[in-house]
Amino acid sequence: METHLNASGRECVAAGVRAPSYQPRVPLVGREAQELVGREAQDLERRRVAQVLAASLARNFDLYELASVGYCGVSEKGWITEANPTLAALLGVERNTLLAAPLSRFILKEDQDDLRRLIQRALAAQGGPAATGELRLVRAEGAPLWAQLVVSLEPRMGDDVGPDGTRGADGTRSLCVVTTDISARKAAEASLALRECELAQAKKLESVGRLAGGFAHQLNNMLAVVLGNAELALRQVDASSPARGRLEEIRTAAERSAEIVQQLLAHAGKRLVAPKVIDLNATVATTIATFRSNLREDVRLIWKPEGELWPVRIDPSQVDRILGNLGANAVDAIGEGGTITIETHNRNVATCACVNRACRGSRTSPGTRGPDAYVAIVVSDDGCGMDKETLAVAFEPFFTTKGVGKGTGLGLAAVYGEVTQNHGVVSAQSVPGAGTTFTICLPRYDEADRENAGLAIASTA
Repeated sequence: METHLNASGRECVAAGVRAPSYQPRVPLVGREAQELVGREAQDLERRRVAQVLAASLARNFDLYELASVGYCGVSEKGWITEANPTLAALLGVERNTLLAAPLSRFILKEDQDDLRRLIQRALAAQGGPAATGELRLVRAEGAPLWAQLVVSLEPRMGDDVGPDGTRGADGTRSLCVVTTDISARKAAEASLALRECELAQAKKLESVGRLAGGFAHQLNNMLAVVLGNAELALRQVDASSPARGRLEEIRTAAERSAEIVQQLLAHAGKRLVAPKVIDLNATVATTIATFRSNLREDVRLIWKPEGELWPVRIDPSQVDRILGNLGANAVDAIGEGGTITIETHNRNVATCACVNRACRGSRTSPGTRGPDAYVAIVVSDDGCGMDKETLAVAFEPFFTTKGVGKGTGLGLAAVYGEVTQNHGVVSAQSVPGAGTTFTICLPRYDEADRENAGLAIASTA
């Protein structure tokens, strides 16, 4: 047994154990104290930096996962190494499908060269300005999607950072690709370009029509003199006179010229007409009966009227001329054997593409409904069709694809003038070798406004 003093000075007995002696703490001074304070400050700063880094990583994770644009990491060779849910949703695939897949797999074939150039520009920038381009993405379902891709070198962190901050210790580089859906903007740009093209074409036709109208009026006055004098001369010449045949040729040529003048006036919208509210089905049926009797045996005519068709306000003779011109063109386009189809439909802006583009905000005649209700006449054939270049100038005066002496080039120009004179729209769609379809949309007449317009319903049956 041994006796020892504890820290308080009292005796402490332990069997076989030697009690440790009390060593009072000696205050640190000088260099040791400075080192201890430095280590504690470093530990405190390290904990603070770790907390800030953890919070920053959490924020970046939320931004990455919940971003409204697509993000993906891409290797130098173009393979996807990571992707956020937004990109997967844009492409319509599972997120796992993107990983370890080449980025080019999700780019339209025609745009893959542009993708390669984007990646090369980003690599060549050495961490400078990002490379930006607009490409079409291939989706799992549906049409390709227009997207803007911003490609840049991804900064490195940690032990694998290279000398330039963007290259790993093994020499590889990683790219960051930001993908934004721009399909809505592209659709708006395409719509604007189409409207500008249509406006330019309309202004061109209006200018040509104004010129043709002025010319037609002058020519019409001169032809009236020629026809009048020819008629008087024929009355004064005997049937056996050699001069009679020449006078009849003069009269025939003047009458044909007068018909051309009327077509010019129709294109300019200056032909005198007597519009009235009609049942379009009845008017078209009457015209078709006359047209059918003059058709070749190898041409079939199909008539598809819609029941309870809305009334329209137009001169019935204009409907005859419109269908006559379109029918004659269809017969010429068919060649040997084919089908012409004439239909009528009730349509509105949402269901009529040509009205949706051209009639929004257009003027309407008294007693007609606004640009939300139209009656359409559709004339289609399965003939030779037209290419884009021909279709673009089809309604211009004196343009024709027929041989010399086989057409004046005023048929479709007259159709355009007749339709626009009634505040309607005419459009054409054609595929070479598959036929052509002309759609004429006339504003619906509202019977509730009949008293205000002072018009009466007339039937052309």
